[in-house]
Amino acid sequence: MTPNPRLLIYTQPDIAEPLDQSSLTAAGYEITSVSQVQDVESWPSSDLQDTLLIISHPSAEEGLSFCSEILKFHPLLPIILVTGEIDQMFLKQALETGIFEYLTSPVDAAKLLSVVKQVVKRQTILMTWQPFRLVVDQMAEGFILTDLNEHLLLVNQSARRIFDVQD
Repeated sequence: MTPNPRLLIYTQPDIAEPLDQSSLTAAGYEITSVSQVQDVESWPSSDLQDTLLIISHPSAEEGLSFCSEILKFHPLLPIILVTGEIDQMFLKQALETGIFEYLTSPVDAAKLLSVVKQVVKRQTILMTWQPFRLVVDQMAEGFILTDLNEHLLLVNQSARRIFDVQD
């Protein structure tokens, strides 16, 4: 992923506080607004290689449902979900679904920029390590790799079996 990937931003039309995109624009990110989440599903994966999706939805459940649908078509697309208050069960669900990061509304512009940069960095590491991942996946031992913030970067198939984690 390049340092400034394209950002697709979907905001629920009736949302009270739309995302402040000023810091993202000032940082040089190309922003494309998406009017329907389903539009992203139909895009070829090759068009989304240097893309990050931000979904802003007042309902945590509906926002997560959108993310889940998109990840069926584009499992490697990094998604940041911005939503209302969440609880621990939602957090567990979001991580199991494959959300890269989540934020609660309202989000200030500096925080949003910081999270976008973190996700870009993590995605760059994941893509750089793709050959390494193929080797690690063949290991008989369970292997789990996290970043300094304890975000999962890599879990091989053996570890998934050990901890009974679904793909």
